[in-house]
Amino acid sequence: MLAIAAVIAALLLTDSATAARPLHTSNDSLSNLGVVDTLTAQTLEAATPLGTASPEMNVVLLNSGGSGGGSVSPAKAPPAPSGRIGPVVSYAKSQPGKRYVFGTAGPNTFDCSGLVVAAYKRIGINLPHSTYSLINRGWAVSKASMKPGDLIFPTGSGHVGIYIGGGLMVHASNPRTGVKISTVYGTWRIRRIV
Repeated sequence: MLAIAAVIAALLLTDSATAARPLHTSNDSLSNLGVVDTLTAQTLEAATPLGTASPEMNVVLLNSGGSGGGSVSPAKAPPAPSGRIGPVVSYAKSQPGKRYVFGTAGPNTFDCSGLVVAAYKRIGINLPHSTYSLINRGWAVSKASMKPGDLIFPTGSGHVGIYIGGGLMVHASNPRTGVKISTVYGTWRIRRIV
C-alpha cells in the first residue's frame, strides 16, 4: 500500500502537459515495460491495471522508471556511415535532447516509433508509426551482425530505437528523459530495413 501512496503523491506533482494520455495499452504490464520490479508491478497492477487508470496515473507509473540504457553524449557517438543508411543515422543522432510526446513523429517531439518513422523518411522509406508493426518490417539480424540503422527492440515491451554503431542506440525513451543516445541495453529483436 505504501507504493500506491507514493504513486498517488507523485501524481499530484505530475506536469499536466505530459499527462495528456496513457503511453501504453492495457496489454502492457509494468514489469514488462521495465518500469518497476515484478513484485511492485503486481502490487500496483492489482490496484490499478495500466491502461485503466487515469491518463495522469499511467504517466506517473511510466515516469518512475522506463526505457533503459545509460545516456551517452552525442559527441561520443561514432560518425554516421556513408551510403544509403547515412542520412537515417545522421538524423537520429541529431535528435537527442528533444522531448518525448506519445503519438508524435517530429520535428520537435517524438515517441519511439515516431523517431524511426522520421529518420527513415529521410531516405524515402515510409514506415508505420507503431512499434508492433515495425517489428515485422525488414528482416531479422543477429546481435553480432548489427549495423548502423538497424532497429533495436530491447525488450518485448513495445520499445524501439535505432542502432548507430559502437554499441549505441538513439531512442525516444520516455517523457522524463526524451530522445537520447544510450548503450544498447537489450536485443530482444533486431530488424534491418535497408
